[in-house]
Amino acid sequence: MGSGAAGETLVELGRRTKSASPFAQTQFLGYSNGCIGYIPPAECYPAEGWSPRETYLVPDMLCQSYMLPMHVAPDAGQMVVDRCTALLQRTAGE
Repeated sequence: MGSGAAGETLVELGRRTKSASPFAQTQFLGYSNGCIGYIPPAECYPAEGWSPRETYLVPDMLCQSYMLPMHVAPDAGQMVVDRCTALLQRTAGE
């Protein structure tokens, strides 16, 4: 079974989704259905948060290079895992 996210997710989110999947084999697609930028798990965010006044030299802030709004919220990664897992469980029940 497959599951996908509308951005570039870090590998941890795919692993969490696959481990929660009811299927023996699950493929997680991290580059599908548009691109809102990087979606890291909450533990990858700096404790003080991202600053809109700084330019970071890390790929997680690629959104600044493309003049996009600030990064997604720290809980966005878990929301992706939760929604993908719910869809997989619903599919398994059908």
